Amino acid sequence: ELALANYSLTKMQRNPGDFVTLPPADATPEQMTEFYTKLGRPPTKDAYEFTTPEGVPADPKFVEFGKDVAFELGLNPKKVAVERNLEIVPRSTYPMVTLVDGDQLEIVHFVGGG
Repeated sequence: ELALANYSLTKMQRNPGDFVTLPPADATPEQMTEFYTKLGRPPTKDAYEFTTPEGVPADPKFVEFGKDVAFELGLNPKKVAVERNLEIVPRSTYPMVTLVDGDQLEIVHFVGGG
């Protein structure tokens, strides 16, 4: 593990622009926006796209909820998975999911390492 830590440190020193630093606890809104932008968050919640197959209506409540949460958390839409009631919801079916009272949602965000 020491060799892996040394490798990571060396990689960071050679390519400092490839890494994102966590903002301080007292970060300004501008600093947080810059941080989330580097992580791949779109500029507005409306930039998150939810598509449905032709002729299939989307549940506006689910779509709006998904956009609000994803944007608030600063998620990169390419690195998100949603679980509903302990089952992964395939990305292609997001807009067709109808939420009902008692549904449990979990949003998983994948991060890189190395």
